[in-house]
Amino acid sequence: MAKPLNLLPLQKFVEDQMTDTCYITTDTEGTTDDIFDPVTGGYTPPPSDTDFIYQGKCFVNTLNVFPSQATEAGATTISTDFELHLPKDSPQVPVDALVVITASMRDANLVGDRFIVRSNSNNSFAVDQTVRMYAKEQRIVQ
Repeated sequence: MAKPLNLLPLQKFVEDQMTDTCYITTDTEGTTDDIFDPVTGGYTPPPSDTDFIYQGKCFVNTLNVFPSQATEAGATTISTDFELHLPKDSPQVPVDALVVITASMRDANLVGDRFIVRSNSNNSFAVDQTVRMYAKEQRIVQ
């Protein structure tokens, strides 16, 4: 029988690299009660409609260097997949949760970015919690 690996030093190293801060919520009622914002053209859930999941350190990683492009309803959208890394002992993040980056030591352009969780990634040698996500506001090409 193999001796179990001590992953705590690696886990600490990975968590020390988490120089971003994020805030994660879920929309308990879905999109049915979202409020239209005529300035941005987007919809926002009412404040009473969100459940808090996590707030704290994290880091964002771009998954695909070349964004994917798709045509929907006559408009071409460009999307990039991202990974969010959280401390291993942080709460499990559900699919469709909203992630907002509230601070970043290495990339100020991330602050305020909003992402939707696409899936969770689990493995036997995990030293953090990894979540796949996509940008909430995808860029539309005219």
